[in-house]
Amino acid sequence: MLQPVKIPLKDASSRIAPADVFLCSASFESRCKSLPEELQAANFQQVFVCVNENFPHVTKTAGKQLQLLFGSRSRLVPMSTDDPLRTADSLHAAIDESIAAGLRKFLVDITTFTHEGLLILLRILQFRSIGSVDCGYTSAREYSVGDLDERKWLSKGLGEVRSVLGYPGRVLPSKKLHLIIMAGFEADRAERVILEYEPNTISLGLGDPNDSISPDHYKANRIFYERLVEKYSNVLEFTFSCSDPEKTRSALRKQVALLPDRNVLISPMNTKISTVGAALVAFDDDAIQLCYATAHRYNEQAYSMPSDHCYYFSLELPTKRPEPA
Repeated sequence: MLQPVKIPLKDASSRIAPADVFLCSASFESRCKSLPEELQAANFQQVFVCVNENFPHVTKTAGKQLQLLFGSRSRLVPMSTDDPLRTADSLHAAIDESIAAGLRKFLVDITTFTHEGLLILLRILQFRSIGSVDCGYTSAREYSVGDLDERKWLSKGLGEVRSVLGYPGRVLPSKKLHLIIMAGFEADRAERVILEYEPNTISLGLGDPNDSISPDHYKANRIFYERLVEKYSNVLEFTFSCSDPEKTRSALRKQVALLPDRNVLISPMNTKISTVGAALVAFDDDAIQLCYATAHRYNEQAYSMPSDHCYYFSLELPTKRPEPA
């Protein structure tokens, strides 16, 4: 795996390697356009703009704007935050279309995929034996723009908590449950996961300040993390990287190894880069289950402000396992 490099967005077109296929995701966040705008002149043969059908206003605005950036090379890929099967079917079809055309070099802008959508995409790429995928991630200068750290919010209202499609794990009733939460800004979603699964042991992860996207993000993240630690006594505390998926994978492996012979459930709630690390540890051990908590409402007006740089890395995907029936 190529260690992530932090590059100015203005240099993205010269620093990011050529690819056959570019995938990105439309969002109410303006940073969904940050990297695509810098790469619109790149020689992609296919561009897939992923749009969540249950956010039609985003499809009509950001989705169409991203599609127009790349002209006839691009098409919309319908997904849904309510229906993971719809998401998986559409992504399968898009990836298979590229493979049928002999295209094997993929670049994914992971910035504004949902955690669940990104995990499903990575599993499909693994199943399709795409051995290496390049990833770009535009970091946020600020989340919950303008709010004090203790009042920052990204989503409100809690929906379904579910296993991520493609990451069912191997859950044995005879074993105790070890829940590992990679905390972000949304303590209420983390609490919902805890209530839903009633784990025997909770490991609560905080982004490592030395591997944080920014010191300001770490400060705000720590506030929400400490609220959880205060509420749930006897949690096992650990740190993980917010900016390097290989380091995240290593931190999660160590946490899993602390309690062998347990059912393991991981809930990634931090950066998309750290979510990639959660996918990698699940690729290593298919007994590990990943889960996702949906939200009813997002802070669409002030979710984030894009920074002027991005992270770029190459992801080595392991040889696929037989696809489940």
